[in-house]
Amino acid sequence: MPDWPVTTTEGTLVRAEDSGKAKERGSEPARHRPRSSQVSEREARVLSLQRLAGNAAVSRAIDEARHQHGPGCGHADTSVQRSADSELHEHGPGCGHGETTVQRRVSPGDAIASPGKPLPSRIVERMEQEYPMKFGHVRLHDNPVAQRSAADHGALAYTTGSHIVSGRSSLDDETLYHEAGHVWQQAMGKVAGTDDGTGTKVSSPGDPFEVKATENGRRMARGESPDLALPGSATGGGVQRAVGAPAEHVQRAPANAAPQTAPQPQIGLPPDLNAALGREIPDYWNDLQWADSGQGYHTATLPRGHRVWNAIEDYARLSQERAPVTAPKGEATRMAASQSRLADPAITDEQRTSHTRRLQEGKPGGPPPPSSARMDIVEIVVCANPTLWQKYTTNRQMFHQSMITHGKQGLEASGRDRSDRIPWATGTRPDLGGAASTSVQPGYQRPDQLPPSVPQGAGEAFFWHGTGTHIMDLIDKGGPAPEMGTNKGTADKPRYGVLGQGTYVADNASKAQTYFACPQCEDPECVDATHPPRQLMLMRGLIGSPEFAHLGQNRRAEDHKTLKDGRTSLVSPGLKKNPARLGATGTNEFLIKDKSLLYPEIRVHYRRAAP
Repeated sequence: MPDWPVTTTEGTLVRAEDSGKAKERGSEPARHRPRSSQVSEREARVLSLQRLAGNAAVSRAIDEARHQHGPGCGHADTSVQRSADSELHEHGPGCGHGETTVQRRVSPGDAIASPGKPLPSRIVERMEQEYPMKFGHVRLHDNPVAQRSAADHGALAYTTGSHIVSGRSSLDDETLYHEAGHVWQQAMGKVAGTDDGTGTKVSSPGDPFEVKATENGRRMARGESPDLALPGSATGGGVQRAVGAPAEHVQRAPANAAPQTAPQPQIGLPPDLNAALGREIPDYWNDLQWADSGQGYHTATLPRGHRVWNAIEDYARLSQERAPVTAPKGEATRMAASQSRLADPAITDEQRTSHTRRLQEGKPGGPPPPSSARMDIVEIVVCANPTLWQKYTTNRQMFHQSMITHGKQGLEASGRDRSDRIPWATGTRPDLGGAASTSVQPGYQRPDQLPPSVPQGAGEAFFWHGTGTHIMDLIDKGGPAPEMGTNKGTADKPRYGVLGQGTYVADNASKAQTYFACPQCEDPECVDATHPPRQLMLMRGLIGSPEFAHLGQNRRAEDHKTLKDGRTSLVSPGLKKNPARLGATGTNEFLIKDKSLLYPEIRVHYRRAAP
């Protein structure tokens, strides 16, 4: 194990008074969160002893209880120790009252053995703005093994090298900034730590590195810049293992709660979020564990194997099977992007190599143009933004109402769903097979039954959208911004995208893959499994009653307010698969000019599968 510290956040044997957050709260009553009622008799005795004697006494008692006596141990009167053992010993068949069952402690090495996942993009982007290093390689571990390791080290979270081990399924931004700050500290050299007896060096909440990380975490959470001055030379960090191997470090950081009070995973929408979402929600949202982003929306990680996960995998697979894309050789937009990156002195050598090579595209010995490939999905994150969701569902309800009238026989369809005319790239409407369908929540009046010819999904589909992760964060918070479409012309003679100004989306994942490269090396065809995954958005979109674009029409001067009366979107059927439709683009493209017709529901984290 490298001679790195491991940074933890306050745990069982660190008093709440040591926490900077606790000091700020003063006497504010603690918020009690639901936790398992399955508290063992042993745990109850420990908690009782802790209240009476304090954490230090409990720590000594536990150490004594775990000690096994033998020749030369230095304890002459084992009967006294046995009495102390009985307070914490759990009896079982054949225990003999002389054995002590000790569960193996999960080491930092065990905790970081799994691949983990990258830090949230908003954290990476902010850290890279404030600190003179890259954070794309940092991995966050929050699986059950990692959570147990954090608890074993008396921590809510800790950092070892470029790995952050969390005792919870989610951490707030302040804690993430704190821990990422420890990554930087450790990259700069040794930090403080004392051997805990197992060869692991553990920091204390009061050491100067911890104090600095705590201060900087708070600063960044408030939108301020961190203080990058490092404390003086580390102390207490020189103790090595008896065998001479470098010791692991655990560098601990204060937090507002010990593991006993950590919130337990809650399945389903929290009551306040559920109420804010309004009348109608996707059914599958009640299957998930939600965390507040602090940015006006909640997020949840979709479990692998969930019906929606499987439907997204099918959508991505069909995209590659039925609509693969190879970018035009030497495409001007991509070449300009590489030239711009090469002009940035902050790029890494690895990135410089990728962009230098990319500029040789189409030349003898140069690389082929990027092409789409099978997507190896590693994580799917769902966004619940009450403000954006209510705007979207209101528009959807209005569209459905526009398609029905009250006739003699009750509700009747008054018009055909024009989106049925779209030649979908994957063969059928991309609605995730109904896995993401919505239902009216209890307590809300249900509308009259829609006639059979107006299904719930009328005018709706799921669309892929590619952009930078920092832009994705802005979209999750405030929705897409059609008015921000780039004008490559002048104010008098604007020149937007091929369909005009707005938000471009697609009914297949292939084209976006060719534009968005590996976030670490920035090679569009990177298949290195150790590099962080890429991301694409999967938006729920109301295509509604679209206008169809044709090859002979020039729409580049049309801004985001220009659209034919009675139409809600613009669709260009792809010429490659539908030449008779005379679309304006090679593959299917969709332009949405009203931001409330797109909802940023899903972010798909994936790696490019090896050939």
